[in-house]
Amino acid sequence: QEAKAVYDKANGTFAFIRKAERLKTYILNVKESAMQRLKEYIIQETNHKVRTIIKNDTIKIKNITGHLIFEDREGLSEGQNLAVAYAYLGTLFEHSQNQFPFVVDSPAAALDLNMRREIAMVMPGLFEQMIIFVTSGEKQGFAETYYNRSDVKYYVIEGRRDKAAVLKEGLAEFKKSR
Repeated sequence: QEAKAVYDKANGTFAFIRKAERLKTYILNVKESAMQRLKEYIIQETNHKVRTIIKNDTIKIKNITGHLIFEDREGLSEGQNLAVAYAYLGTLFEHSQNQFPFVVDSPAAALDLNMRREIAMVMPGLFEQMIIFVTSGEKQGFAETYYNRSDVKYYVIEGRRDKAAVLKEGLAEFKKSR
């Protein structure tokens, strides 16, 4: 290493190599700092959204390290998990360069009626555009929350294995479907 240092110095590259190493360290520090600040911002925004969704319990994200880590909690109920996941995704979507709809299949099947209504009321505020596939069991408490909105379109796809699927459009068709 001493001989290489003497050689590099003799070639006039020693100072350049040292500056390049310092610059590389600086850039890595900036990258780490930016990532940490971004995580803190995403956590803060997601926690704000979670407070608006879940009013009867205090759930707070503490850190993001490959997954969400909660403050003073080991786990959440299924409804709480879903609410936090939607809030987290909504925060990420808000700050994405790309604009695309949030697509979810059967968003409320495992939730009780009150949590369904809470999630249904908050989802439009979390995502610019959504495509939601619901089962007939999710109409009560979830889909019915959107009935009075003019910015929602309803489609019913009915079919059987032995018969081609039929597409029906409109709220009236949606309400009477099974």
